[in-house]
Amino acid sequence: TYRIYSLLAEYEHPFGDLIKLSIGTRYSHVYNKNNSKENEVASLYNLHENRYALYIEGRFQWQKLTMKLGLRSEMFDKEYHRTEQIGTSYKENFFLPSFSFTYNATKDLQISLSGNNKVFLPSFNELTPITTYLNQYSYMTGNPLLKPTVRYDFGIGAVWMNKFNAKLEYYLVKNDRTAYTVQDEDNMQVLKYTYTNIGKTREFMGML
Repeated sequence: TYRIYSLLAEYEHPFGDLIKLSIGTRYSHVYNKNNSKENEVASLYNLHENRYALYIEGRFQWQKLTMKLGLRSEMFDKEYHRTEQIGTSYKENFFLPSFSFTYNATKDLQISLSGNNKVFLPSFNELTPITTYLNQYSYMTGNPLLKPTVRYDFGIGAVWMNKFNAKLEYYLVKNDRTAYTVQDEDNMQVLKYTYTNIGKTREFMGML
């Protein structure tokens, strides 16, 4: 059983022709319950997660300059229980600022500077702890305590005559997810494939 319940509320208000303010909040509850049976031993997996989000964004426009400023806060509260194990949980809170500046220097030249972020949630297969045997020597299982991945993007660019585009971008990824292999706790000859989080990764990209 895998269920998601979500509630969203948003409000937008303009202040004249130059300023527009948006504010919103969202609550989601994720429920995942699985029963499995291995070697005549039944197991129950129970996962509850509450997600809270609050964000505010302002858009300002004045002559040749357009500016957007935003701030989003997201909190994840997860609790996981398994029949033969002690329950485990974690809490994570992200403060995610964003901005963008666009300046029309001339009729043909536009310069921009931006910074934004995205939260990528683990997939069902990455989370579910049910064992999938690949062969007699290896199996795969998810990690229910995977943290969300957050990617921060920073870029500066220029567009000339809507034909020539140059851009330089920098990416910072926190809690990136990857698959890895370890030996099974009960049988050292068997390999276990599962998922884990990486602290930080970085990437630069230039485009012309």
